[in-house]
Amino acid sequence: AGRGLARILPRDETTAVPLESLVGRFGRITLGEARTGCPARARVEDVHGQAHYVMVEPDNDGQIFREGETVLLVRRDAELFRAIAYDNPLLPRLD
Repeated sequence: AGRGLARILPRDETTAVPLESLVGRFGRITLGEARTGCPARARVEDVHGQAHYVMVEPDNDGQIFREGETVLLVRRDAELFRAIAYDNPLLPRLD
C-alpha cells in the first residue's frame, strides 16, 4: 500500500542553486553605485527564474556601475561578485 501511495503523493523539490552558478549571468544594479572597494546590490535571475540579490563590484579598476545598469557577472570572490559592463548586445551568453 505504501508503494502505491508513494507514486501519487507529492515529493519535496527544490530549486536551490549554488552561488557559483550565477557567474556568467546578467544582473541589474538595483541599489547604490558600484566602484572598486564599494559594492552595490544587483538583482540576478538563476536558471529557474528565481531572483537573487548579490553584492557587485566592477572587475576593472576605475569603472563605475550606476542604478539601472546591466552587468555581466564574471567571477565570485567569497560573497562578492565581480562584473563587467554589458553594453554589447552581441556579447555571447554564458548559460
